[in-house]
Amino acid sequence: PLSALGLVAASAVLTACLIIVIKPLLVRFLLARPNARSSHKVATPQGAGIAVMLVLLAVCGVGATLLLPAQQGQSLWPVLAGAAALTVLGTLDDAHALAVTWRLIGQTVAALAIVATLPPDLRLLPDILPLLAERALLVLGTVACINAVNFLDGIDWMTVAEIVPITLAVALLAALHAVPPGVGLLALVLLGTMLGFAAFNKHPAQMFLGDAGSLPIGLCLAFLLIFVARAD
Repeated sequence: PLSALGLVAASAVLTACLIIVIKPLLVRFLLARPNARSSHKVATPQGAGIAVMLVLLAVCGVGATLLLPAQQGQSLWPVLAGAAALTVLGTLDDAHALAVTWRLIGQTVAALAIVATLPPDLRLLPDILPLLAERALLVLGTVACINAVNFLDGIDWMTVAEIVPITLAVALLAALHAVPPGVGLLALVLLGTMLGFAAFNKHPAQMFLGDAGSLPIGLCLAFLLIFVARAD
């Protein structure tokens, strides 16, 4: 409906405007210089994910409070808190490359936080695995998803091409009541923020998300896909 389109459009416009505002800071402090593994040839600002996540956290926070029933709104807070923590961790890594151990610890803690707060009746393989084993695999899969998104960020429009169709599909599932409304809200806002970022990441990319965006986006994507898996 129009409200969903308005949410996507508002998220996209806010993200694009915030990227423009913080771009001078990214150029000064968060340049991704090309190396042997890079797909870009010149130093390119990273850290646009800061704008993406600030808008996502703000819009989802307001939406969870004003647009959703209390229980549905509360279900989003763990993933939003985990995403906020990974945004901070990713920003630190963009500015001063952190040890892989610290990044892995942060990702695992965030994954544990969202998996531990999933509804008790959420089961994906109840006839095959006990609950504890299933939840352990979900933590492992969430960390893998975070790193997959992070790995693809340095390629022009690759993250956009990944996230936009998935979030659109999840939003359609929410409209069909196959996934909870809170999941649909997160999908719509993430869709909008990525569309706002897309204009700056098309080839040749003017900027990248950086770990500040790719890590928390990977967490949000894993959260969405858990509910898609439950929807069968």
